Amino acid sequence: RPILFLQVAWVLFVLRNELEVFYRSASCVWPDRALDSLFVRPYCPSAQNSDPAHVLIVADPQMLDEDSYPGRGPWLMMVTQFIVDMFLRKAWHVAMAKQPDAVVFLGDMLDNGRAKREHKAYLAYVQKFKKMFPASRGLPVFYLPGNHDVWLGGSDELSKLARARYQTYFGPLNHQALIGNHTLAFIDAPGLVEEYKTHTQASTVPTVEHWVPQSIRELRKVVDMSIPDGARPWPLVLFSHIPLARPDGTDCGPLREKGTLRAGRGLGYENTLSDATSKMLLDTFRPSVIFSGDDHDYCDVTHSVAASDDRTSPQTTVHEISVKSLSMAMGIRRPGFELLSLATPRTPWSPSFAHAPCVLPDQIGVYVWSYAPLAAATLSALF
Repeated sequence: RPILFLQVAWVLFVLRNELEVFYRSASCVWPDRALDSLFVRPYCPSAQNSDPAHVLIVADPQMLDEDSYPGRGPWLMMVTQFIVDMFLRKAWHVAMAKQPDAVVFLGDMLDNGRAKREHKAYLAYVQKFKKMFPASRGLPVFYLPGNHDVWLGGSDELSKLARARYQTYFGPLNHQALIGNHTLAFIDAPGLVEEYKTHTQASTVPTVEHWVPQSIRELRKVVDMSIPDGARPWPLVLFSHIPLARPDGTDCGPLREKGTLRAGRGLGYENTLSDATSKMLLDTFRPSVIFSGDDHDYCDVTHSVAASDDRTSPQTTVHEISVKSLSMAMGIRRPGFELLSLATPRTPWSPSFAHAPCVLPDQIGVYVWSYAPLAAATLSALF
């Protein structure tokens, strides 16, 4: 009878922890209610309907490979990959159950994408990612390059190869899309870090005050060309893998698990963009809201925006949300993703979006406080 009891207990524990607890923890809903007052005569003549568009935002899944943790032996690495991959598949299933109209990956899709030297190995890595995160036919999926996808600070042939491979399998480095009467602008943040470094080291350039790299000029031009003749610009949502600069010690809000987001850099990474790069992006795009990744933990900060020269926009601040990593292996206990609802505003500058975080279970806590005691009880009963 003790054995039968343990068998039943294991079945119930697995069902509860792997299904009920997991899906109940992600009971978040699209924040449409915050936009209810906006569903009236849209100012945009091209608006076809008043239903909000739903954008799923995923940050830093960093799908592991056999080289992600060099210090671990092959068997331990295999177990690690199995557990993390299983968590990512469940997380993606929960996210897709929200039925988004579009998906944005904020970079670092692959943990070791930049280091894959052989094309066959890289292709297999990408194919595993696409299989792990399948999207229904017709669902737009947009990607940003992260520092684990392309090199940051590297100037060798591997850096060039990583960028070429990224563009082949994930798409352009800088691009834009129109969703829900909003412009979504996706930038190559690692590339901006390298361009800024080159720019500041050039002896012929004494100042960075008016610096706007060619890639950003071109993206801004594409954004402008997408606006119908005679129409006002649509609200713009800016996506960057690397967060924008902020004063040290800036509070990230109550949803952050630990510490704050600080500036820092090292081989292959940079915690925040420079002050000059951040100001350039804010002045060039004047976004309504910004979403970033890279940090793995949640962070909600407010940036100041200079008044527009033509006085068409009264906006003086903009929120930036650094989205939690989707993975349980990125140093946080509660991974997650973000839900973004977009609606056509009543007036050109009235609120047109709302966002909400979805927080997933503490999988490590489940193993420690649920499975470990039951395993101990099982061993005690058997021996």
